[in-house]
Amino acid sequence: MEDVLAYRLSQTDARWRRAGVWLRATWDVVVLVGLERIQGGGGTGMGREIEATTIGWLAAGGNVGRAWASLRSSPLFTATAVGTLTLGIAATVATFSLVYGVLLAPLPYAAPDRLVAVWPERNFNAAMIRETAARTEGLEAVGGIAHWTFFIREGDVASELDGALVTKDYFDVLGVPAALGRTFRPDETIPGQGDVAVLSHAMWMRDFGGDPAVLGRTVGLSGPGHDRHTVIGVMPQDFRPVTGAPEVWLPLEATPSLAIDGDDTWFIGEHYGRLAPGVTLEQAQAQLGSAAHSIQREIPDLLGTDEATAATVQPLGRYVAGDLVAPLWLGLGAVILVLLVACANVSNLLLARGEARSEELAVRSALGAGRGQIVGLLLAESLLLALGAGLLGTGLSFVVLEGLVALAPKELARLSEASVNGVVLSFALGLTGLASLLAGVVPAARGSGVDAAAAMGRARSSSGARGSRLIRGLVTGQIALAVVVATASGLMLRSLTTLLGEETGLEAEGLLTMRVWAPWEGSPGPEELSAFYR
Repeated sequence: MEDVLAYRLSQTDARWRRAGVWLRATWDVVVLVGLERIQGGGGTGMGREIEATTIGWLAAGGNVGRAWASLRSSPLFTATAVGTLTLGIAATVATFSLVYGVLLAPLPYAAPDRLVAVWPERNFNAAMIRETAARTEGLEAVGGIAHWTFFIREGDVASELDGALVTKDYFDVLGVPAALGRTFRPDETIPGQGDVAVLSHAMWMRDFGGDPAVLGRTVGLSGPGHDRHTVIGVMPQDFRPVTGAPEVWLPLEATPSLAIDGDDTWFIGEHYGRLAPGVTLEQAQAQLGSAAHSIQREIPDLLGTDEATAATVQPLGRYVAGDLVAPLWLGLGAVILVLLVACANVSNLLLARGEARSEELAVRSALGAGRGQIVGLLLAESLLLALGAGLLGTGLSFVVLEGLVALAPKELARLSEASVNGVVLSFALGLTGLASLLAGVVPAARGSGVDAAAAMGRARSSSGARGSRLIRGLVTGQIALAVVVATASGLMLRSLTTLLGEETGLEAEGLLTMRVWAPWEGSPGPEELSAFYR
């Protein structure tokens, strides 16, 4: 060891390299002395266990070091393999981020597994929400929301504001209290009593500077029946509405004594409920079906038999995802196929590199390296390639995800929740390990079977033929996967082209669309509104 240290120092000029030589020598001395003490320490069971574990770790570390040196000596191969895997991992991680955020992540409400969409197939009025909750015992409560546009006036300036009218139980159903102040009381939904407002955190910060004294302040907020509203609460910063992005919530005023056919608030498009403890979705569905037919018999002119039959209770997560479930899973499946193609590419590269290194591997075998050691070395190379690609791919996935979110429709529910979070990073880590295994297992198995005689130039023809068959098989698999991806993509593009090319019967050239809202101030009558729109 002294001779080796002297030789290494004589071959090294740079001071930092000499320091590295000394550190390596110190490590060798400490570890080897420890192994000698274990081996000579009486041969107890514990000693043998420690020895086996230590030698195993040292062998793994040695394989990684040799694999790193081998890859560093082939920069073009390493860059090509890492780049190929990086693209596949980045696309898969970014798409999984979107799938997890939109479909898999728990809804950000209390006990989200008990939240359901109630009879989303038709609009409700306030009386129908009240009756549905009363007649469906499996639901603790039912709340409704109608998205609306309001105007907030500061001095002579009026600004349009996205908001919502909600029933008294809306926030209670979601299980989200106000971060500041409170939400609505039941009496504030009585006509004439609803001149109160709950602000979003974003509006509170933007328009009121995050001032806690906003509670009790009256603002010029135009809404149904009232031109001014008193702020009674501010929602938490992390509160996400089920759909849309309202910045303010007002109580939906409705006379409690009105029957369903006498209530004119038939614009409540979304209604959510919370399952009672111990009640299953199937039980709630049966109860809602019975309630729907009961209501239909009472108001046959407003509610048809088919509508009552179609009444459903759906898990809120499934309702929010809507028609996006199949396209998102298909998209994730497509990028996984792309990753498999990338793994097959890298496996081919490793196989070709293994053929070029057959003499080196045969010499290792002739010098006493077992199959396990050669397999460990080759798998360590694929693991290092995958780790590098995993780090780069995960970093690149942030950029890819931003692009996907930018391209997605803004109305896409829960789009803001798509992010590279802890769950996604765990998925990326597992994906990296899988990519390492898929890319490296065939080349490792192939490389471990090299005959030591190949070092002398014998037995090459059979091994070459066997390697060629493996490469042809991998290429065939790549082509098959690529055909599946290309065919599916082509069919989707063809469908999209057909839809976009469908004749609508409308002349759209030179036409614009716009939205004009009349302010509520002054409660304009029909003639005034008509004149305003003209």
